[in-house]
Amino acid sequence: MSWTKQTIAYFLMGLFFLSALKLFDIGVGLILFKKIHHQEKILLTQRALNLKEYAPNQSMEITPPDAYIETAGNLVQKAYSVNIDNNGFIANGNDIDQFSDTYSIIFFGSSTTEALFVDERSRFPSVIERSLIDYDGFNIRTLNGGVSGNHSLHSLLSYIGKGLLERPSHVVLMNNAADLSLLSKTGSYWISPSYREIIKDTNRNMITRVIDTLRGVKNLLVPNTYEKVRPLFFPQGIRPELFDEWAGYRENILLYSQIEPILNKQFRASIESFVVVSRAWGIEPVLMTQFSRLKLKLCFGEQYDKLQNKLACEDIVKLHQYGNEIIRSVAAEQDVNLIDLVKEFPQTGDYIYDSMHLNEKGSLLVGKIITEHFIDFFGDTFKSK
Repeated sequence: MSWTKQTIAYFLMGLFFLSALKLFDIGVGLILFKKIHHQEKILLTQRALNLKEYAPNQSMEITPPDAYIETAGNLVQKAYSVNIDNNGFIANGNDIDQFSDTYSIIFFGSSTTEALFVDERSRFPSVIERSLIDYDGFNIRTLNGGVSGNHSLHSLLSYIGKGLLERPSHVVLMNNAADLSLLSKTGSYWISPSYREIIKDTNRNMITRVIDTLRGVKNLLVPNTYEKVRPLFFPQGIRPELFDEWAGYRENILLYSQIEPILNKQFRASIESFVVVSRAWGIEPVLMTQFSRLKLKLCFGEQYDKLQNKLACEDIVKLHQYGNEIIRSVAAEQDVNLIDLVKEFPQTGDYIYDSMHLNEKGSLLVGKIITEHFIDFFGDTFKSK
């Protein structure tokens, strides 16, 4: 038996043992539940707020699958390194000494902040860190808190749950499309597919609990091994048609006239809450509009149109623009620094490989634009420390 096959065998045996142990424990709980229930004992909830993040302390390489490349332009198909630090943030790859008085800037958002298919040192949070240090010796570090599918309320929970622990001096939020994607289908942040849940309920059915347990074991014990083994089973990645998180939601998509007031209430409240939390903790918030190539003849591409949308393309364009207007409005009303990337960044196929995800050239340019704004907004503050 080859080394690779042995590794896979041991890996599967370990998962089987842990699964069997968990099943036994669940069975014990089910058998004893009535006895516990009749005792004078109050059971604590198994529900928890979902800190939607990467498992800390792992390294992986992600290659865009063939099906993805076919629908994307100006995207190189190669392995992109993703390294996660001990607090679940995407590492920048910069070999820079940090000191106790370092200014910290955390970037929160979805996949457009995450920028998986960009080289590690070309992701815009990494570019900004080096650029600010090179500009005038500013003592700066940046953290990338972007996660695919995260809407603004996920960003807020991540900010409170772990971002505050980093004691940042500044925090930047760029959300829009993920909020629109969810709210247009469910009308609420609290109604969503399991991947996007705000509240995780571990008291769900046994199968779901076992799956969640296995996923937790994988993330805790063998995240790197899993990333090495997975391509052996899914060499082209997991096909979208095999994992449709919106099944059961898409048929109930709301009308344009229903979505706009929902965005104005819930999305606006979420952005405002982000600002309030920042100021309560003495942190300087910065809001950014979300760039895109959304036009009347270019929505989210054929794949997105097939899997995600029943809204007219014109409605999608208008709603995304409306989300950016809400961001501008909150920034003006709350006197928050705004980086209006929609107005400053050329939203073309040279810089964005699909509808809104940056290629390397785009990420470098966004990093340059944000750096210039930070020097303008906070340059004197950085110098004074």
